[in-house]
Amino acid sequence: MTRMNSNRCSEWAVLLVAVLLALSTVPAAAAIGASEDASPDDVEVGSAVEDGDAVYTLDDLYSEADSWVLSGETDLESAQWTIIWYGQAGERLKRATPSGESFNVTVDRNDPELDAEPTSVEVRVTGEAPGISNYTYEPQPSFTVAQLAESPEGNSPEVILNDSATHYTGDSRAARNAIENAQSAIDAANAAGADASGAEGTLGNAISAYEAENFDNAEDLAGDAQSAAEDAEDEAESGGGPPLLLIGGAGVVLLLVLGGGLYWYTQQDDDDYGKLS
Repeated sequence: MTRMNSNRCSEWAVLLVAVLLALSTVPAAAAIGASEDASPDDVEVGSAVEDGDAVYTLDDLYSEADSWVLSGETDLESAQWTIIWYGQAGERLKRATPSGESFNVTVDRNDPELDAEPTSVEVRVTGEAPGISNYTYEPQPSFTVAQLAESPEGNSPEVILNDSATHYTGDSRAARNAIENAQSAIDAANAAGADASGAEGTLGNAISAYEAENFDNAEDLAGDAQSAAEDAEDEAESGGGPPLLLIGGAGVVLLLVLGGGLYWYTQQDDDDYGKLS
């Protein structure tokens, strides 16, 4: 039986490591660039995302293919898209305005309809913020403003941009603000060394009420939790004893009693001295 020399094994091992290192230094294929020029962060249900509120730019268009399909999706209601192809000098080459929750357009380096090669594409979307199907306190409810994907011919779509925003109603926002205020009060009480466990339990009930869409109850419970936390903090800061105002009042009374007693005692001394004389 033939055995491989140990030196030969070492040589193969070194060669294998060198090959792996070389492969690891090969740069990955460049991807299509995508940037958010404008993006809404927080939108009230039913309010409008207007033109200019959600704007995205794509560049490095042909890093993967000379021709590919750009697709977009949104949760906005009554959505209207605007897609604009630009040339090297920033000139507008083409414009499309599909409507609806999704679209598909072709980005082609050699588009016969265009006078020049497109070098960037701008995507805009408008519409109304959708309703909320599931209220969660954390994470806060959100929706997709725009998701853009590219599909080279014969390949599956690859997401190149995903933009989302949180949304709320007037009642849910008021309840959330109350809960956040209560949490801040509890954090302050804990930092002061207070026992805020009761407030924390009430806050948990407030969050449960929020997630059950009982926003008025959530707001009331959060207010109770905030008051309980503030009381606990006050008690901790005063050492758990009677309020400083009462202590100060008791001190004044004690001084008055001592002063009166001293005055009475000196008067008695004066009377005795008069009798002796």
